[in-house]
Amino acid sequence: KHLALYASITNFHSSTKKSEKKNNDVTLNTGGSNAVKFNVYECTTPKFTKNVESTNAEGEKVTTAVDYWKVSPKFLTRINFVEYNNGGSGVSALTRRVDQCDDLWWGTGDTGDYSTAALAAVACSGVKRQPPASKALEIVIRSPMDPVIKAMDIDSTGCARDFGPTAGEYEVRGIIFYAVAGVCALGAFYLLERSRRSHGWKYPMQDAMYWSIFGDPDDLRERQGIPFCCYRIDPPRVFDTKLEEICYNINEAIAEGKTKQIMGALLYDVTIEANNEGMLRDEYIRERVVEAFNRFGYGVLQSKIAETIPKANPLRHLLDALLTERFDFEAQVIHDAMKGWGCDEDTLTTILCTLDEEDIFKLQNAYSSWFEKSLEAAMLSETEGKYKRVLLLAGCDGVAEAYAKVCHSAIHMMGTDCKALIRIMVTCSHQVMYDTRRAYGRLYNLDLAKDMEGEWAIGGDFKNILCALVKKHPDNIETDPDYDADIEILRNAVEGMGTDEEAIIGVLRNKTEEQLQLLQRKYDATHCEDLKLRLKSETTGIFESEGFRNTLMGLLTNREEQIAVYLKEAFDGWFSNDDWGLISMLIHRSPEEKTLIREAYTMVHGRDLIQDIRANCKGEYEKALVALVAPRARTYARGIKLTAKGWLLSTNKSGLIALLTHKDVLMKGIRAEFQKESKGNTHLTQFLRNECSGEFERALVNIAEYTPPNTYTASNAV
Repeated sequence: KHLALYASITNFHSSTKKSEKKNNDVTLNTGGSNAVKFNVYECTTPKFTKNVESTNAEGEKVTTAVDYWKVSPKFLTRINFVEYNNGGSGVSALTRRVDQCDDLWWGTGDTGDYSTAALAAVACSGVKRQPPASKALEIVIRSPMDPVIKAMDIDSTGCARDFGPTAGEYEVRGIIFYAVAGVCALGAFYLLERSRRSHGWKYPMQDAMYWSIFGDPDDLRERQGIPFCCYRIDPPRVFDTKLEEICYNINEAIAEGKTKQIMGALLYDVTIEANNEGMLRDEYIRERVVEAFNRFGYGVLQSKIAETIPKANPLRHLLDALLTERFDFEAQVIHDAMKGWGCDEDTLTTILCTLDEEDIFKLQNAYSSWFEKSLEAAMLSETEGKYKRVLLLAGCDGVAEAYAKVCHSAIHMMGTDCKALIRIMVTCSHQVMYDTRRAYGRLYNLDLAKDMEGEWAIGGDFKNILCALVKKHPDNIETDPDYDADIEILRNAVEGMGTDEEAIIGVLRNKTEEQLQLLQRKYDATHCEDLKLRLKSETTGIFESEGFRNTLMGLLTNREEQIAVYLKEAFDGWFSNDDWGLISMLIHRSPEEKTLIREAYTMVHGRDLIQDIRANCKGEYEKALVALVAPRARTYARGIKLTAKGWLLSTNKSGLIALLTHKDVLMKGIRAEFQKESKGNTHLTQFLRNECSGEFERALVNIAEYTPPNTYTASNAV
């Protein structure tokens, strides 16, 4: 169709004018005042095929392909033109190249179902169709002044191209472009400035201009990124040692009040440094970090942490434990265990029944220093019964003081406990016996040997051998025994009429356990008889002393086997256990002795010592005796497991802290023993994750996963 489109568009050819659209109905003038509306559409009749089922004359169902046609109209919604410039007035010609223009069409979809193409064609042409208002024909006229048209040839622009920006839009885009370019330039300058300060080079004419723009060029503090010239920040710290960096990080975390960062800097970050120095981590924290923190001028670390972290926070208690010396910390734990109503026996047992001999008096001194009260007095007031006796002898007295008290009780209590005296005299080494005699005099202002000599229940050869053994002295040990002469003396003592007990005592009194075992072997080889059995037969009879015979048998028996015998006798008392016998034979044993005694008990009696303790003893007394026998790591693992109170009470966090800190040297063993204690069902770290949460859980798991460095060697390593 040839139509004339009349439009009066102001400034249509201006460079600031964008191409125009007519979005609604287009009004066409046919030469008069008659206004009409129109739309352009095409209608096609696509062909389709469908299968139709029918029944033939024989009654069978058959499928036949049947053709049908639909009506598919579509409306022209956009048509594009470009005007030739005619000077801005008069009638303009519009150019539209069909081969380059993309007209926009909108289809309504297929409708109808016609049996022939002719019927479909009639439906296409015989019906007046109109699009919806939103799909009215849009006529687009582009001005030749359009920036896109000006930049490109009309023929190459196409007709369906999107409208180009106006001059105003170009201005906005230019502002955005220059803003982005400026930010990039500032960023590049910032990087350039950092490079200049790092490598020491200068800008051209820097000395003349830099001072007025950036300040003192010798001020090496790093500038804030944006703005460059207004603020300054401290430069990155350079540390001479890793320890200095650790202390700096701790101080920064304390200043900001960040507990997580404090824990990270103090606990997690020091492991590698401690391992590099071959130290335990807890030792490194107390001996290196605490001292360096003060030396670098940050103050007293423990005090600053106490000011920063609330006392109710369990991490505060954990940090206190890490920073406090072991015995000061354990003294506080013991005091807290006895504070208030009741007493935390599990904590007391775990600490006092696992002490090394050299640690007992260190703990006592720490407790007295903190609370101005002796640990022994505290135990006497807070515990009772046989359990109290175990804690006093095992955790408050050294081995000499403990044995001195056992001997005093055996002599001065109702009746004389000869078995108790035999046990001490037979199992004590020369040094321990000498120390026991001195402790007896210090405690009771009496001489142990004279007390035995004056005891009416002890007499004859029995008294002689006890008095000889109580006077054992390390300086009197035979350094190079003449075993041949000793064998001859013993042979003469048992041959003939009667037995020369004095000669036997003289041969045995100043020999160590190893020398006595070697003497037996040489005697057996020389005379083809067992010395122990021969002496037993010579000292058995109506007129012979049972105490003397039992003492001889004890001296000639392997020490650990004899202790096993004494323990079984204590279990098999007349009416109840011989508690003095159990306690005296179990206290103050080294880890190696505990293992040997337990193995000897199994070998001699075919039973497990801990099993018999649990069968014959009860309550806290039983737990204390088990702790004296079991490996130290197993006792700690058992204590850790007991901190889980179940669903009624919360986990004993203070107990966990006490049992996990200061145990770096034992931690690998504690992990293994905890798995045994839980019958292989739970690992220590899994237990801690179940019982704790948050940063406290993370800290305890980190402590539990610690392994000492391979280069670490210490006299107290177990």
